[in-house]
Amino acid sequence: RRFSLWNGYGGPIEVLMKFEESSNIVSEPPLPGTRVIPGEQQSLVLQVQPLDQQRSWSYKWSYTYVLGDPAAVPDTNAVYQLPFDAGIRLRVDQGFGGSYSHSEPHSYHAVDIGMDEGTPIRAARTGVVMAVESDFYGAGTDMAKFGDRANHIRILHSDGTMAVYAHLALESVVVAIGDHVRVGEVIAKSGNTGFSSGPHLHFVVQRNQGGTL
Repeated sequence: RRFSLWNGYGGPIEVLMKFEESSNIVSEPPLPGTRVIPGEQQSLVLQVQPLDQQRSWSYKWSYTYVLGDPAAVPDTNAVYQLPFDAGIRLRVDQGFGGSYSHSEPHSYHAVDIGMDEGTPIRAARTGVVMAVESDFYGAGTDMAKFGDRANHIRILHSDGTMAVYAHLALESVVVAIGDHVRVGEVIAKSGNTGFSSGPHLHFVVQRNQGGTL
């Protein structure tokens, strides 16, 4: 039996697979195992067959996925511009390891920049749009209600790192998955959506560290 998955993101994902149950089977790749699927492609991720054709066989498998390619090597010389107009002065409300909401690994190195809603957001580095969410509205500090409702853009860079611009204004995103964007290009407007105590831009650069961001 062969199993394929479609990756609808504009960049690679790492699929992490495991057997929940297995009896008299062999698989390629052996599980637990991983496969990387390029952006906007369908790929074969798993093949399963009986180890002994004369005996009954059964299995149950599951998977999760992580954005990005774990084999990517970040460019330590990469230069980032400010994700907003250089002529304005703004305040950093929360930095690396901030106790309010930057304690998790995926957000530990994020910066929250306070700004008025509607402020133009610019690409800090050239790349390809990997993911877009622009249909959410409303904000609050109830994590269960607003935790996954922040409008955002994820941009994949040439070295495999990914920049996330979050809490964007409703329907303000002007780029789409697969678009090539240049550094300094306007990509959206700032807002106050999702888990947020006030208008700001949440900016973070992430990489797949082998199953985690």
